[in-house]
Amino acid sequence: EPPVYRPAFVLRQKDFEQTTLELAMPGLPRGDERRYAMMLFNFIVGGGASSRLFQRVREELGMAYSVYSANEAYAGTGLFTVTALTSPDQQGEVLREIRAVLDGFAAGVSREEFDRALAQVKASYILGMETVEARASYYGRGQLFGDRENDPARVLEKLDALTPADVDALAAEILRPEAYSLAVAGVAREAAFYDSWHSAGRS
Repeated sequence: EPPVYRPAFVLRQKDFEQTTLELAMPGLPRGDERRYAMMLFNFIVGGGASSRLFQRVREELGMAYSVYSANEAYAGTGLFTVTALTSPDQQGEVLREIRAVLDGFAAGVSREEFDRALAQVKASYILGMETVEARASYYGRGQLFGDRENDPARVLEKLDALTPADVDALAAEILRPEAYSLAVAGVAREAAFYDSWHSAGRS
């Protein structure tokens, strides 16, 4: 049976110097045609130093040691996550800023932001194929996971065919607060403190 996503909340008290916060929501499964839009969307959200999360939470506010996003693609399902490492006393502020950044995608992605992300994603992709080992690993994964459309030239064509509207449409589908899950590990607050940041148990 196809995997079914259900919002969840996980709290783990650990004697760590930093507290890890991770928001999760349904992502894209392996082989989804929108994976090219996901490459840009993820980069803009938290995939690099110029991303919205990094610029706001780390650079402007200095509230997180690390903050980033990722899409984990599996057979039949996927998971999009946003992770932040912060001091225990700033958990609420960091969660609030993350939500504000995610909510900001409702206004859309600017052409300048889109073009910058496209250039950097393409450059990273090309540089990642420079060595024989990297190319062998890339094609090997394609064979193992049944991805027959992983020719580098085709991937670059798919990226070039994207528009800001493609990223906006994906953002609207992925960023649904009613589907957010939350995991907290470290010096955590009481469970009720996190109720407004996840959807587990809500009707």
